[in-house]
Amino acid sequence: MRILVTGSRGFIGRHVAHALRTQAHAVTGVDIRPPGDANGQDEHCDDYTHFIGAVEAGMFDAVIHHAAITNTAVEHSDELHHINVIGVAGLGAACAASSTRFIHASSASIYGQLTDPLRPAEVGDEVERSRCTGPLNAYAASKLAAEQALTATAKLDFLALRYTNVFGVGELPKGITACILSQLVYQAAAGTQLRLFSDTLSAARDFLPVSRVVASIVHALGPCSNAHGIHNLGSGVSVTFSELIGWICAFDADVVREIALIPNPFISRYQYVTRVSQTGTDALLDHTPIRVRDIRDATRRLYEHYQSLPLAQALLNDDWTASAELLVPVAEN
Repeated sequence: MRILVTGSRGFIGRHVAHALRTQAHAVTGVDIRPPGDANGQDEHCDDYTHFIGAVEAGMFDAVIHHAAITNTAVEHSDELHHINVIGVAGLGAACAASSTRFIHASSASIYGQLTDPLRPAEVGDEVERSRCTGPLNAYAASKLAAEQALTATAKLDFLALRYTNVFGVGELPKGITACILSQLVYQAAAGTQLRLFSDTLSAARDFLPVSRVVASIVHALGPCSNAHGIHNLGSGVSVTFSELIGWICAFDADVVREIALIPNPFISRYQYVTRVSQTGTDALLDHTPIRVRDIRDATRRLYEHYQSLPLAQALLNDDWTASAELLVPVAEN
């Protein structure tokens, strides 16, 4: 297949592009970051919207869209709206015109804070104020607006996956916007303080290994896939930050960990609990359900990975190609 991957230099985009290339697909990558290690691969340093004409002309069989402003702390702006909403709508329209399959990276941040943290969020809950607050920040609002634009596009064959908290190798260059799991694991491997907002010890996240995202997209591109529309993509379980710290401490029981609790400057727009319903999604994408122990085992493998690297190297590029199987959960029935 001829596949365009936008955001191909980002954390998830790189994993997706790499996996598709290993399967002999003709992958074109586009990202505003320079392709420093392209090694002959078809990578472009450009705004993804410059490829809309090529998509409309039918140059690709599928578009995998990961390009976005992902910082949840940013305010509403013309740039955010252009990249996360207007550009997505244009790309979707181009795909509809050329009958090109469109897979869009959405976000479970759309749900905001859950009214009942024990009840997993389902697609549609984002408009039910009895179930959740809806978007708490500009990023989440832009993801919801993009979904609405795609849904309104006639004749578009699209799949929007609402990712939860994706973690794995290659994420550290995102800095403070990286998944809290990855940040804490790296801090532990580096022997520094484990830093948390002071009101988040009981906060919980639906953590998702990046390998599950890759497997989902690969399956959705298959000839037998009937994955369409909007679906959650998470583990379906939540792990509290205090539980996560307990795992990390147990990895090296002889090491004394220092925890630094700092004020939370984002209280009004902080998502304290994420948990999404995987009802139908696992069957749709041919997945075995993820369990808490799978997340714990993947966390241990990530910790061991960071320990094996010069920490400066891990912080700069995270050696993201070290192992394609590094974070694949081993789930048993």
